[in-house]
Amino acid sequence: MPQTAGELTQCSFSVRILRGTVAGTLILTTVSLVPLYPLLTEWIGSLRLQLCGGILLLAAIAIILRRSRLLLLLSLQLPIHGLWMPVLFHPPPTTNAVSPPDLSICSVNIHVSTESAANLLSVLPKNLPDVIGIQELSSAMWNSLEQHLGSSHPHRLHSFRKPGHFGIGFVSRYPLVEYEHFPLNEDEIPVVNAVLQTPKGKVRIVVSHQLPPLSSEYLRLRSEGLQSIVDRITTARQRQPEIPAILVGDLNCTPWVSEYHRLLQLTEMQDSLNRSNLNATWYPPLFPGCGLIIDHVFFSSELACLSRRTLAYFGSDHRPILTTFRFLRPQSASSE
Repeated sequence: MPQTAGELTQCSFSVRILRGTVAGTLILTTVSLVPLYPLLTEWIGSLRLQLCGGILLLAAIAIILRRSRLLLLLSLQLPIHGLWMPVLFHPPPTTNAVSPPDLSICSVNIHVSTESAANLLSVLPKNLPDVIGIQELSSAMWNSLEQHLGSSHPHRLHSFRKPGHFGIGFVSRYPLVEYEHFPLNEDEIPVVNAVLQTPKGKVRIVVSHQLPPLSSEYLRLRSEGLQSIVDRITTARQRQPEIPAILVGDLNCTPWVSEYHRLLQLTEMQDSLNRSNLNATWYPPLFPGCGLIIDHVFFSSELACLSRRTLAYFGSDHRPILTTFRFLRPQSASSE
């Protein structure tokens, strides 16, 4: 049946809209790869997964409208983004359910307004993790944690920050045999850097909360903060190579940006993230579907990650991450 003039006009308008949108994705893809404007590159890279979803939707529209050239332009962009997302191809770990893990650790940004530990503990498993690393910690929340945990996690470190978003804390079943004092410089964001003595051997736990890249200055400070983490871990690993290391926290970078890959490369650590647990750990309430994976758990080669779970929301804008590990290498008597 021949199309009417109105139908042809509507189709032409739809094609023009599609062409403009495809041009927009090409610009965004290019900017995400070429750091001419580092802050814009960071933002677009952080939303790479959402951008790929939009490209797939546009590809479906191009098929419906029979626009093969536009479909080709869209199809070429997906492999480019795929190069930045190797974690999508990481298989989940194979675990032995009969053998219990050697260590469990939870990392959570509780939000500075949270003052009671009750909601957080309600989403944790009944058998609480051996270690809990807390970001955005306030004195009220710390007091509540101490009351609820009682004697189960007697080994603790904390530092409060005013106006408050970078308070940090750490509770453990196992004793601390070594730890770094929190920075005395008020301009430096505190980081937990401690060695625990577990029944299976020592392990270094680093807990960090980095600035969000909301401006060029914040982006620079976040990069400097992550470099400071690299220096801490590298120095510790050179001094005590037999002690495995775990880095957890709200690092405010997604797995799709260059800083993430640089951090893993320089520390020679692995990510607990894999294709089976790509759950957003932070979400913007006003923009559903734009959640980001910015909370991380990295670990060194002396450990095997048995599981990683993103737990339920409990009132914060972040979801806790619960991971379990097994020691792969026996430690020398001197390290014990």
